[in-house]
Amino acid sequence: MEYLGDEKGVYREKSALIGNLRFPGAVLLNADDGFFKEAVFRNSIKPFVIGFGITTPVDFYASRVSVSPDAISFRVNRKYDFSLKTTGRHNVYNALAALAAGALFGLRFEDMSRRLYAFEFPGGRFRNRIVNGVRFIDDTYNSNPFSLRQALLTLDDITCKGRKIVVMGDMLELGGMEKKFHREAGELAAHVCDVLITVGGLSRFTADRARACGLRADDIFICGSSGEAGDVLFNKIKAGKNDLVLVKGSRRMKLEQIFETQCELSV
Repeated sequence: MEYLGDEKGVYREKSALIGNLRFPGAVLLNADDGFFKEAVFRNSIKPFVIGFGITTPVDFYASRVSVSPDAISFRVNRKYDFSLKTTGRHNVYNALAALAAGALFGLRFEDMSRRLYAFEFPGGRFRNRIVNGVRFIDDTYNSNPFSLRQALLTLDDITCKGRKIVVMGDMLELGGMEKKFHREAGELAAHVCDVLITVGGLSRFTADRARACGLRADDIFICGSSGEAGDVLFNKIKAGKNDLVLVKGSRRMKLEQIFETQCELSV
């Protein structure tokens, strides 16, 4: 979890949920979160605390994390192997929280491993797709600074033979911080992707920052709509089978329309 703006204020509000739990309450906390790490290891805290994490060995600890375009695999507590039909290290945290909750209610690790592997991620939520022979990470359901950063870091994690392409739509409802967050996204994108296609007025700040940080102007395309972005992707730069394309933006940007007139194959 990442806190924006008044971070301590948000943390206090979230912590109030813990303080108001009653017996036999339990709380599952991300031990890799800088705000909650201390609470995980504070023996005197009430109610009962269960920690999960990747960088911090705790009750539910993931290691051997392996990311590919199609899946992510990891080992829990150095004993149990898990795989998800999606990618992204942030989804390991989601899985760890689910595993901790399941174990709390007596579910077996072997059963949870089978169920998690069988889980199909909803459309637009970090779902793998092949469209016109091109491999996509479809994360079009929504976007915010933290989730966009995680998506870009995931793209950076994955090895592909071709280009890494980002189609990014505006992040909305960010108030006075909107330009800052879009510029920060451009700085990270410049170090992660080979081609950047932006959609919307705010994402122009992303494009400008990516150019300033070293991404070639010829590899940056500023679009006014998802239809225009799709035309750039499929007709102008001609994304191919060796490329990997991340598509992400706020819901109102309607980036899912990029896929609607194209031929899709099952992954």
